[in-house]
Amino acid sequence: MRPQTRHFYDRGVFQAVERISQSSGELILISDIAASVGVSEDHFAELFRKRVGESLGHFIYRMRLERSAQRLMKGVSVADVAEEAGYGSAEAFARTFKKKFGFTPRSFSSSGVSPYLRAGCGVHWSDGDMYVPLSEGDVGLRVRRLEPVTATCYRYVGDYGRIENGWNTVARLLDARSLGPWIAIYHDDGKRVNDRDSMRADLGFVGRESIDGMQCVEMPAGYYVQTAGWVDASDHVPAWDVINANWVAKSGARPVNIPAYELYESWPLPWLSSRVQISLGLEMDLGDAN
Repeated sequence: MRPQTRHFYDRGVFQAVERISQSSGELILISDIAASVGVSEDHFAELFRKRVGESLGHFIYRMRLERSAQRLMKGVSVADVAEEAGYGSAEAFARTFKKKFGFTPRSFSSSGVSPYLRAGCGVHWSDGDMYVPLSEGDVGLRVRRLEPVTATCYRYVGDYGRIENGWNTVARLLDARSLGPWIAIYHDDGKRVNDRDSMRADLGFVGRESIDGMQCVEMPAGYYVQTAGWVDASDHVPAWDVINANWVAKSGARPVNIPAYELYESWPLPWLSSRVQISLGLEMDLGDAN
């Protein structure tokens, strides 16, 4: 298969995942999804299964149940949730729901049970972004389309393990100016580079300013897998490991050939007290989706 063809199919699968995982309950037909990619239902179903690790029919079924669970947690009546999920009666819905979640719809909201069913691909229904829990107790991940980011940065070259030196240089260049939000843009994979002293990162703040020793850097719009909240410095490396070794591997998504970046909740020094939000670009957004 030519790379262009594979990219086109990858994008079609990702758009299907996005559409289904953010569905508000409307009827979703496999034939419509396949037609949007320009292939037969059987062909698209096979593409989806290979890329996501779950059949398209089961994925739609699971998203519908997860949405129902979250609607119940918000206090929506069982009858309304059953109708939204496409069941002919509240009783039929209750039987299926209890089989999957272990609680009746009426008792679910007070059960403390997660509204997410087990899924090898890691994608779950969410009202807005695709939410991907890392593991119990961890900050979650979400896949979302981000707008372009313009930043003013100092180019640090050296081992990422000594990146505090780069931030100290940024502080000197800014001369106590109050700016931000703060951003670090990473150009190299620390686990693959041979010469760690040649690793590159752009450190600075979001926005465009003319400052000696700093340059304007543009991060493109596109789909990114992103931590859903702030990650403590002590969890920084484990979070990256989970994204790359766990989520990317299981989801079938591929990082694009653009830098990854992190936003900081506040000035990133001292490092051990900082909190970051990680964003890694995905290959799913390849040009015009139309």
